[in-house]
Amino acid sequence: MDIGSEQENPTPAREARLAAWLEQEARPTAVAVFGCSIEDLQKILETNEVPSSPITLPYQRRLIGKGGYLYYFAPIFAQIRESNPVLAQKIESKFRPSGHSAHEALSVQEAEETAVFYAQARAIQSYFLAQTGIEADDVDVLILARDLIPEDYQRFLLGVGQRSLADAVESETELAAVDNIRNQIDESRLKEILSGCLQRRGVVLYFNNGIFTPPNRAYPGHEDEHEIMVVSRRPLSANTITGIDILSDTDRREVNL
Repeated sequence: MDIGSEQENPTPAREARLAAWLEQEARPTAVAVFGCSIEDLQKILETNEVPSSPITLPYQRRLIGKGGYLYYFAPIFAQIRESNPVLAQKIESKFRPSGHSAHEALSVQEAEETAVFYAQARAIQSYFLAQTGIEADDVDVLILARDLIPEDYQRFLLGVGQRSLADAVESETELAAVDNIRNQIDESRLKEILSGCLQRRGVVLYFNNGIFTPPNRAYPGHEDEHEIMVVSRRPLSANTITGIDILSDTDRREVNL
């Protein structure tokens, strides 16, 4: 189902919140950013809660203990140093062995680039799921686009400017999921869906220091020093979002902008 059908009669409160997020200059107060899809943004507007990450790994289960929610963010170190010095020290200790500067590695620009990368991946996954009911990896969807709509795919790569996406597509050798999708969906319909996927870019969310409000717990990244993790007893409130950046006109139209 296309989420545009759900957006025909947006509530005034939802419209007001969306407008406020778009109008705010988020960078000066944001401590972290996060990339998501327009479908994720729609869910946030409906529930007033930020969707959490799935719990699949042993270290994630240890973090949440008997219950809770886990979030990953791309941190902005300068702001974290002001609002959460203890976390800043832990982050710095992660970078110390390499001799790199946390301040430089976790700048606003670096955080935004990370969030844009994840927003793009999430946008493709979410739109494909909405149209097909199939949970597919973004790389698998892009492989299909490369093979079935190659001209659109090349324009997409030029538009996003992310060489790592093309590298991931070309290096993928496990194609069982790709073949399975092709066997399930008529090719002409699949081409239409893939074309829609390539028009999505997703959304960057900017978060304030409310994500650190006790009893929430914050940690440096376990798998990647360029991220932080936040564990909360309840889903994070949408009030922790200080601004958003919708990354394409197609995505903006999905929320009537």
